[in-house]
Amino acid sequence: MSAVIAIGDHITAISMVSAEHIDLPGKPEPFFYEHAAAELDVSSSNCLVIENSVNGVRAAARVGSMVIRFCHGASVQATGRIDVVSNSPDELGSV
Repeated sequence: MSAVIAIGDHITAISMVSAEHIDLPGKPEPFFYEHAAAELDVSSSNCLVIENSVNGVRAAARVGSMVIRFCHGASVQATGRIDVVSNSPDELGSV
């Protein structure tokens, strides 16, 4: 499951999406995030994705979304596909 957040001048909508709920190819294919952006009625480039899997990060980056990699306490470095790394829910609050 991923959190997809529509961003304008402020957060305008939040969608929790799961591959189990759509009949599209899974991550790292970008369809998952294109579908979520369409449900929020925004461009995928105006979305912030909070993702915990490498394939999810790849998919979100492919559609131009800002990506926060949530690592559940694991040590992961930001790469060109990750805008922010968060290791705990507390860190997500400060992003």
